[in-house]
Amino acid sequence: MAVAVCSATATVATYFFEKEKKITEQSHAAELQRVKTDHEGKIKELEGRLGSIERHVGTETVWDVSKVLVSQSQVKALGSDFVYFGDLQSYLAVPKSEAWTFKQMSEADFLGMIWGPKWLKELLETPLGRMMSGYKIYCWRGPDVFEIETGTPELPVFHAFPFVFIERVNNRKMREDTGKFIDEQELEAKQKAAEEAKRTLDQKGSKKAPVDTAATSPSASATASPRADESPGALSPSDAEAKEAMLNLLLDSDIVGYFLNYNLSGVIETAAIVKGASFGVLNAEKKGNVFYIHSQVVFPASGPRPKIYLDKESICIGDSENTVIIQTCAPSIDQRPPEAPWIYSFLAGLRVVLR
Repeated sequence: MAVAVCSATATVATYFFEKEKKITEQSHAAELQRVKTDHEGKIKELEGRLGSIERHVGTETVWDVSKVLVSQSQVKALGSDFVYFGDLQSYLAVPKSEAWTFKQMSEADFLGMIWGPKWLKELLETPLGRMMSGYKIYCWRGPDVFEIETGTPELPVFHAFPFVFIERVNNRKMREDTGKFIDEQELEAKQKAAEEAKRTLDQKGSKKAPVDTAATSPSASATASPRADESPGALSPSDAEAKEAMLNLLLDSDIVGYFLNYNLSGVIETAAIVKGASFGVLNAEKKGNVFYIHSQVVFPASGPRPKIYLDKESICIGDSENTVIIQTCAPSIDQRPPEAPWIYSFLAGLRVVLR
């Protein structure tokens, strides 16, 4: 009897359960449609906010940029979607997207994409350009580009486009290359000064009778041939000591702090090249050998071009041997760059191996 009652109760319960299920499904369908309608206009805003999640350094409540550092034992726990990049000594789980293209290039070539081929050609003829050609970066570039006229003859157009790049540099190599760059730059400056002095003397000599300028002109004595034991670009002992002290400070002190200062200077200089542009540092943190900075440059509207917001993030992780630099850029007209979700996913899939 109990079984029959239970069976009957079960049958009745099942019947009403199925009826309630259909009613609930209909109700849920109506509710889902209402929710979809209510929130459809907020989808883009939510996507933008996803990319705007603050990447604090050393906090547990949000994505922690310092956690991109992993040990050899932690590497074993990474998923199959992580790919190892030997030059970067990093693992990456790059989000799939046909809109983003990858290319390995030099620092100089990367800046050429921003400032144009004419500027790049001139850069490569300088000591700085030659130095930058020897440093490679891994760059992912997103779609679209804003061309911003600067009004500056030397840098007429600034190309703002979404990108992510990663670079790993050896600190000692950077010190040596910086020393060579300083020597080359000073040598070129002295050679130009000597050429200018000679040109001035030649112009003066063509206007009046020749005189013994080698005996009477300080400029002429300055351009005289160097002694056999002196090279044209040789530094004085005091200059050489000052250069070595500066380079040692760069290598032996807080190199991450050096890059932080460089990034801040770059933000200011970017805003300075366009009349009416402004800049702001939205977030900047440094703890130990890691820093994170989120900056924004605002370019005013010009003609048919609307106002442009250029959001850039820089992360720098350094130790006594190497420095890893990660930079992102997301331009937009409404502070909600459509590429922000991809960039956030990229950063979330980055792991730098500790050595």
